[in-house]
Amino acid sequence: MLPLLLAAAAAVATMPAPPALRTTWRAPSGEWSDAVRWSAGLPTPFNQAAVRGDSVLTLPSGTQRAGDLEIGLESRDHARVNVAGGQLILMRDSLRLGEHTGGSATCFLSAGAIHSAMDVFVGGASTVPDRATQAELHISGGNFLGRSLTLGAGMGAHSLLSCDGSKPEAVALLDDLYVEAFTDPKGAA
Repeated sequence: MLPLLLAAAAAVATMPAPPALRTTWRAPSGEWSDAVRWSAGLPTPFNQAAVRGDSVLTLPSGTQRAGDLEIGLESRDHARVNVAGGQLILMRDSLRLGEHTGGSATCFLSAGAIHSAMDVFVGGASTVPDRATQAELHISGGNFLGRSLTLGAGMGAHSLLSCDGSKPEAVALLDDLYVEAFTDPKGAA
């Protein structure tokens, strides 16, 4: 019995650590595929990816997968993601742009694709005070797919969705489009 326990303990000790649940972009600018700029390495289909601070992240080519993507959710964030030829596939949860008062988030899709298995929120995912964020989603090329799209759920949020020109190949929602406008009872917007 003791040899079996020792063998099991040795096997557990040599197992790799589980992947981080979240990886955060931590550079002012750069390309998605630069693993050293992510706090826990490149996003995987099983973890959350977050773009915070004053940052510009570009996905120029290739296919990248993440569990979900949060862009500029905190109050001091001014984050931007440019999909300019690559494919961004969110496998498990939502694409969220902007959340807390004082922050801003922008996502540009000029070529390539953004596919979200779940919902897309532009300007807050929570209808509660202190959500007067600035959030924008610009689609000027490529194709965009989401389960649903919610604009302006945050109280006091300034939200923008633009589909520019005739270059977008497809903009598809599987369920619903919600366009909401809520004032912030604290007068933050």
